[in-house]
Amino acid sequence: MSPLLPGRADKRDDRLARRRFYSPVYVRAAPADRPSEVGHVQEAAEQLVKWPKRGPGWHKAMILCLSALEGDPIDPQVIRQAFEAAAKEAGMLLTSDPRNASRD
Repeated sequence: MSPLLPGRADKRDDRLARRRFYSPVYVRAAPADRPSEVGHVQEAAEQLVKWPKRGPGWHKAMILCLSALEGDPIDPQVIRQAFEAAAKEAGMLLTSDPRNASRD
């Protein structure tokens, strides 16, 4: 809890928790092309702005992310599906957790 704004941190944390994905989406992070785990609406929006390819799927995912971040009650799983589709469309989607690839 913030000492300057009592009660605000708890409300903010609750809003952030409601924007988490049930399972992360793994993408190639631009521009370095390194693997990145995206498990939250904010993270999805941050990745989307870095992508060089911006097709219809990108636009849909970005609109959903921005709307949710502005407070619209959008199910994070709907945003996750749109983000995953946009990543696939842009060639940024990794099919599994890249950290497990070295264990196989």
